[in-house]
Amino acid sequence: MPNLIRRFILGRRHRGQARVTKAAWAFLTGLVVLCLVGDPVLAQNASGESVRSRPRLDYESFGLSFRAFLGDKDRSGPRKPADQLNVFTRVDVGAGYRSNVLTTPNNERGSTYTKINPRLAIRSDWDRHAMNLTIKADADFFLSESSENKANLSGRLDGRYDITDDKVARWGVEIGRRQAIRGSGEDAGPTFEPQIINQYIIGAGYTAGPGDKVMLSGNAQLTRASYEKVDGLSRDALTNTQFVLGGVAALYSDGPINLLFVPGLEFTRYDESVNSDSISYDLAVGWRVDSSALTAAEGKIGVSHRDFDRSGTPDITSLLLQSKLLWNPTQLISLRSNAFVQTDDTQSDVGVGKISAGVDLNIDYELFENLVFTSGVSYANDQFKGVTRTDDTYRYNVAAMYLMGEHYFIRGDLKHTSRGSDNAAEAFDDTTIFLRFGVKTCCLSDTGLVDAFGEGVLDVFR
Repeated sequence: MPNLIRRFILGRRHRGQARVTKAAWAFLTGLVVLCLVGDPVLAQNASGESVRSRPRLDYESFGLSFRAFLGDKDRSGPRKPADQLNVFTRVDVGAGYRSNVLTTPNNERGSTYTKINPRLAIRSDWDRHAMNLTIKADADFFLSESSENKANLSGRLDGRYDITDDKVARWGVEIGRRQAIRGSGEDAGPTFEPQIINQYIIGAGYTAGPGDKVMLSGNAQLTRASYEKVDGLSRDALTNTQFVLGGVAALYSDGPINLLFVPGLEFTRYDESVNSDSISYDLAVGWRVDSSALTAAEGKIGVSHRDFDRSGTPDITSLLLQSKLLWNPTQLISLRSNAFVQTDDTQSDVGVGKISAGVDLNIDYELFENLVFTSGVSYANDQFKGVTRTDDTYRYNVAAMYLMGEHYFIRGDLKHTSRGSDNAAEAFDDTTIFLRFGVKTCCLSDTGLVDAFGEGVLDVFR
């Protein structure tokens, strides 16, 4: 972490260091000013209610219930299991401009583009047990770079079985098709067509408690990622199967702090021997804090070790850190920060793995009722193993979000990403400006707000 902080402040490896430092100071100055002019918090549950995610029930729409489809408009009457289903929908459409679509260091090619993001969720509302279906699509269409057009699709079916009042079993299956992000480790490079990945997931979990102030939870997930050919070039060397085992032992107290014990195990197996199989062991202590109506925190800290099967391939041992902080200094302002350190399998030929670390700071300010401005700055550092390469990535973003009514919202974004690297071919700058309009029937049911699309239960701005 000291190395991460030093890089963030000094940015010595990054060619835009002067711009980075000025932007960081400008952000912090604005943050302090907003804290001074805000009003005191009157009543706010910080653990779930930042300015951006605070429930606004008059601006959240009910899902389309099967009960209403059957002609029963009275929500207060007795319900039958077949009636207790809700259909939630959302469609975002927008247009914008990207300055460097292929994320190249030279000969940048910009393009205007349009985006459409439909969502559909069918969720049960039974007193016991549950079953939910979620379908998502994300499509981008570029005017002058049509080869970059994409259509990511995914469908997930999951359920919950209530064994007893304090014992629950969960399961889920998912299938999806996605396009690798340009500049990521999965990308074949700007001279190749986009990389398409087919993904299949099956998982199960079990939770017992809290009983006697102890909660035990465990989960297992199997993920299969299949890489399609790129310009006729086989990418089977990246096709892999990943199996993850995780658990949590939570110790609840009467005070504001709850402690967690969080072990984890991850197996990664490749179809071909070009990349090395690996096992990752995680051991961490976690915490959840909700000390007042102002602050909340959660996270874990420990150690992560990744052991590669191939002889001569160096293992990786690293600090393991995940931290989320929320502070509401006033009724109109929320400050959010996240930090992480972890080991990753690069899933590419540039190396066998890397240590990734990052931190971000964000401020949300409600200028008028249901009009929220968000500003943020983030830094990430990737230290690759097996090759001489270190990446430093800086991101800055400003967004304005407005709830126009129960079913409509509008949002504008301006963001800039700048990556410097020891490998000059991996450096790039990219600026995006985007405006989108959304229509929704989401996410209220008879039981209250629900996380219909798995993208945050209370973030009304999506």
